[in-house]
Amino acid sequence: MLQDQVKADSHRTARELSTSIDANQSAKVLDLKSYGRVQKSDRWILHTLADVDLDRNYSLAFYEVIGEERTTTIAGQLWKLKNNLTDTCGQRPKIEKE
Repeated sequence: MLQDQVKADSHRTARELSTSIDANQSAKVLDLKSYGRVQKSDRWILHTLADVDLDRNYSLAFYEVIGEERTTTIAGQLWKLKNNLTDTCGQRPKIEKE
């Protein structure tokens, strides 16, 4: 229902969408974001990650699987990723700025 309304008129604001569906505005924005839409230039558009973001997300996920120390560049800055394999299962790796 919400997706249909956005497809019909992508220029409607989150407030207008929430009143037409009789729901909380922030809940509707979260719904739209879960559908992969973001509001830019007064329109709801599909959000796609740039290739560099996809590569970074993949490399961070791969690092967590193999558990090695490595470095990566995040927002133009070099960061060192450390994973202490003796830590309790489920803990996030340590990330330190180089």
